[in-house]
Amino acid sequence: MSISSVLANATTLLRLRSQNLNDKPWVTEEFRRIVRRRQYAWTHHRMDEYRRYRNQALRLAKTLRKRFYNAKVKHLRQSDSRNWWRQMKRFTGQSKASELSSLANSIADGDVSALADIINMSLKRVSDDLQPLSKDNEMQSTVIPDKYIIVQETVLAKLECTQDLQSTWTRQIAQLANARLCTLAVRAGMCNF
Repeated sequence: MSISSVLANATTLLRLRSQNLNDKPWVTEEFRRIVRRRQYAWTHHRMDEYRRYRNQALRLAKTLRKRFYNAKVKHLRQSDSRNWWRQMKRFTGQSKASELSSLANSIADGDVSALADIINMSLKRVSDDLQPLSKDNEMQSTVIPDKYIIVQETVLAKLECTQDLQSTWTRQIAQLANARLCTLAVRAGMCNF
């Protein structure tokens, strides 16, 4: 080490920084200070100060959050994606070999095609006791009973009934509203009957 680096290390003040485990990763000491001031103003009923610190905390939180996530995205764009995925797999404990190869090793002595045959045989055994579909069954299923057939005229008739009911309801509502208005007008002396 050089003398200048030793002197720099000796004279440099260390600043301790604490971070709560529940804090968001973008929270800074300045943000905490503003939140503490906001809370102090709230508890001492200083509403003007509270509003000022609240707005300042909201703006700073938005800025810090945006800055943090933009830096993360920028770092991901500049990093080697292949290496990044390799590190993620190592971190999460995933092995490099696929899961099928380990299954093939345990069941079919490492032969993947033998594993495929074993899987096909097990799936076939599930349906062995079922009867195959015949052409007669297929023809019977295409016959549709008359009660399930809807004719266009039936639909149009039902729609006309619905429209008649709607117009009847509309007329009744209009008559009620008109009667209510006339009652109010008579009470106010605006209408003579």
